[in-house]
Formats: sequence, structure tokens, C-alpha cells
Amino acid sequence: MPEKLPPAEDIKQVQKRLKDSAPHLELDGPDAQGLTGPEQKK
Repeated sequence: MPEKLPPAEDIKQVQKRLKDSAPHLELDGPDAQGLTGPEQKK
């Protein structure tokens, strides 16, 4: 029942927790190609 669910975590606490946490994955150069969308030609 929805009445028995615990309340959701406050959004401000979630934002602070995410800001303070270390990134889980870092990619540079050729490993990151395509992850940000299609490349645009100049």
C-alpha cells in the first residue's frame, strides 16, 4: 500500500550527496567518442 511506503529523500539532500560523491566513470579521448552524441563537422 502507498500509505506504508517510507517518505522520499529530500531533493536538497540528494543534490548535496551527488555533488559530494566521486564520479563513477571517467573517459578521455577515443574512449569517450559517441557518448555525448554525434560529432558535428566544422
